[in-house]
Amino acid sequence: MTLSPAYGRDSVQFSSGQADGSGAFTGATLIEDTFSYRMRTKGPLARGLLLDAGLDIESRITRYDLLVPDDTNIATGDDIDLDPSRLLRSVEQLGAAAHADLAWDVTSRLRLLPGLRLDGYVISGQVFATVDPRVTARYTVDDTLVAKGYAGVFHQPPQPEAVDAKLGNPAVRAERGLHFGLGGEWRPDRLWLVDGEVYYIDRSGLIHFTTASEVVGTTVTPDNFL
Repeated sequence: MTLSPAYGRDSVQFSSGQADGSGAFTGATLIEDTFSYRMRTKGPLARGLLLDAGLDIESRITRYDLLVPDDTNIATGDDIDLDPSRLLRSVEQLGAAAHADLAWDVTSRLRLLPGLRLDGYVISGQVFATVDPRVTARYTVDDTLVAKGYAGVFHQPPQPEAVDAKLGNPAVRAERGLHFGLGGEWRPDRLWLVDGEVYYIDRSGLIHFTTASEVVGTTVTPDNFL
C-alpha cells in the first residue's frame, strides 16, 4: 500500500488598458491552493487475478481578485461605458474518487483488464457524481508481437469558475469522452519496442463561454457558461 499526500499553489495575474492613455484598466489575479491525498494498494487475489485499487481525495480553493466592469444589473451592454469595479470571489471544490482495475489472465495469451472509477464532487455548493467503466484487452500473438484494444468512459469536472453562481452557471456539469482504440506492440529484440495504435474519441457536454442572458422583466441573468 502506498500513501501520497501533496500540496501546491498556482497563481496567475494579468492586466490591460484601453487604447487611449486615459482609459480605465482591467485586471485579474487568480490564486489556487490544492491539497491532494492518494492511497493505492495492489496485490494478487488468486492465481491469474491481480487487483489494483485506490482512493483519491482533492481539495481546491480558488480565489479571484478581479478589476472588471460589472454589468450584472444592466439589461443590455450596447453603448454603455462602465468603469471597472473590484470583485473578490472565492470558490471551493472537493473531489473524492474510488477506482479499481482487475488484471485477469483468461488464458496464457489473453489478459483482460476491466476497471471502474467513481467520482463525487462538491463544487461551489453543487453536488454531482460520475461513473467511468473501462476495459482493456491484450493478446500475445507470439514472443515479439502483442495486439491490444480498449474502450472506456472518461469524465472531466468543470473548472470552479464555470459552476460559481456569480462567475459561471450552477447548472454546468462534467464533460464526457468515450475512448476507443486498437493497436499493437512489436519487440524485435530486448533493445527495441515499436508501439502504435489508432483511436477514436467522442466528446460530449463540452463547456464553453457564452454572452447569452436570460431576461425576466427587469432582471437579467447571464448564462456565462453552457
